[in-house]
Amino acid sequence: MNKLNDEQLDVLDSAILKARIAKLEYGTIDDGKFTSISIEDIRRIYIEETGAEPPSAITLYKSNDFKREGRDSGFDGTVIHFYDSEKGINQSYMIPRGSEHAESGGEGDGQPLDWIYNGLGIFTGEVNDQLQDAKDFEKWASEEINKVIKTGNTSGNDMRIPELRKIGIGHSLGGNHIQMLHLLGADFDGVYALNDAAPTVYQLAANDADFFNGIRKKFGQQIQKVSELYKLEPNQLRTFALNYYKSKGKHIEHITSEEDALYPLHLTRGFIRFGNEQVVDTDPNITGLHDVISRIPDKQLQSLQKYVATAAPYYEEAGMDGLFYFATGIDNNFLQNVNVLLTGDPESEGALSLKKIAKFTISNPFKAAKNRHAAFKGIVNQIPVIQERLLTLIKQLPTLIVIADAMSGEEGQRISDYLRSIQERAEKVSNVLLAISTFDITTIKGFNDSFKGIKYAIQQLDGIVSDFHLLWESGKDLLADVLGSFDAHALEALINGLSQPNRRYVGNDLIYSAGGGASIIEVNVSSATRLYWMGLDNYEEKSHVIQRIQRAYIEKFEQPYESRRKDLLTQIGYMETNPHSYSYLLGGGDREMIGISVQEHIPPMPSQITNVMDGIQSFYAADIEKGKLLFSQMKDAIIQLFSEDQQLTVMFELR
Repeated sequence: MNKLNDEQLDVLDSAILKARIAKLEYGTIDDGKFTSISIEDIRRIYIEETGAEPPSAITLYKSNDFKREGRDSGFDGTVIHFYDSEKGINQSYMIPRGSEHAESGGEGDGQPLDWIYNGLGIFTGEVNDQLQDAKDFEKWASEEINKVIKTGNTSGNDMRIPELRKIGIGHSLGGNHIQMLHLLGADFDGVYALNDAAPTVYQLAANDADFFNGIRKKFGQQIQKVSELYKLEPNQLRTFALNYYKSKGKHIEHITSEEDALYPLHLTRGFIRFGNEQVVDTDPNITGLHDVISRIPDKQLQSLQKYVATAAPYYEEAGMDGLFYFATGIDNNFLQNVNVLLTGDPESEGALSLKKIAKFTISNPFKAAKNRHAAFKGIVNQIPVIQERLLTLIKQLPTLIVIADAMSGEEGQRISDYLRSIQERAEKVSNVLLAISTFDITTIKGFNDSFKGIKYAIQQLDGIVSDFHLLWESGKDLLADVLGSFDAHALEALINGLSQPNRRYVGNDLIYSAGGGASIIEVNVSSATRLYWMGLDNYEEKSHVIQRIQRAYIEKFEQPYESRRKDLLTQIGYMETNPHSYSYLLGGGDREMIGISVQEHIPPMPSQITNVMDGIQSFYAADIEKGKLLFSQMKDAIIQLFSEDQQLTVMFELR
């Protein structure tokens, strides 16, 4: 890092500016269309927060341009490069996207893939595909930036261009990624984690072999796997990690809503808080989840941690389907065997019915019996696995119920109800499957009992799936203390907590307010400046259209008319000065033309044309001036309303 790099000041030099730019990474959805982060929005927000012109060159490097082969891990992110050779600015800001309820910018199927990753990848350290994609993307983007800068530096003076200054900004899961990248060697000059999911000792040990070996030297060489760290005293591990990453950790800054749902996790086993922290009270009426988390016994968290860690390979292999198989032991093969057992027909699809079963059995009695026997055998063989998985799930549910019961209000009760429903259904399925394994399907009673039992088990399993779905899909509304913690986790709450007096933010827009009480006046300044420039651009385009019409009128009418008039006068002049040339018109012989005098009258351009064109030009010229004046008056009125804010004038001048 050269001296010029050390002297560079951050382009995004305030917490609120960093947070607003990071929020752009989530994009917007309007009428079902996803719009991603744009240079125009970056410039606008920079001007709104600084009142100054941003660096001359802004380039975006998006993870969509660097997608690895194979299954999509769910990672998304952008690197913003600010460059201005005259001002000595050469900075990149990596912004990995935070947790979402879909895989691709809000365009997935609604499964909360990132929140599952939060549990598996961070809490246990067992899933790391998103982090690996983030590492590869950061390396690629930095190489591309340096390549472009090197190619574009034609001055021959390398000292005029400082080394690339790298900053990382991340929210939620993105905050975890950006910290992990820094600790694992990305070497950012500064890292800013906003309402972040903090790293854990287990996540670091799974991704940093040197750190894991350091733990083994400290706590015992007999440790061979990350999962074996769960039994170690978590506070001792945390202290060791803080010392190990001390030099890198000091470059991390946390900006956190006090009510953020993830904030209390730093109290939980293995989670680490590096660097400095700015805590913002975004809503004094929300108490957050600190008390809930602190009341959970460490032994219960350790048990849950081991359980979740075991689920990781299943999730990596098959996503949500893999998790369901891990939790219940039920897969497509089991469901197919259930279908054959009930119908006797391996090709059967759709709802099960005794009528359908009877029809196949009567027409294919021996085949049906043979199919059922094989299916029943497959079910019996799988029952021990299902039994074991369901019993393990049942053992873990009380820990989650403790968390839910500690929450107050209707939302906490709803969570408890869902979890208890899953627990009750799982116990019923386990008992039914155990009973079915003892039935003799060759007897009428055994078959009928098996049929009823299987159908009952399927109903309960369907209920478990439904309860799981409601927990995932409704998690944002249910898991807060609750209404507030996940709202507080969103960047908008944090941004408003950081805002200046008389400013607030909605979406990506800045709102100014004046007055108070019932007479308060609010103006969406972002919308107003967009409207102002859109209006001026519109009238500028109208001016260009009028100019094109005017040129066409001159070229098609005025110029040809004048040209024809000149040609006619030239011919008249020639006739009058050269009468002899026209003697042939007298019929020949000795007659000679000695003089010609032309009394010409060439009328001007018809008034029907000129008046119309003059009227069109005058009307639109006046309309354009009137429109520009209207927008100018709107701008002046807003500036006058907030006359104490000098930046407002600049917002209307720069774009």
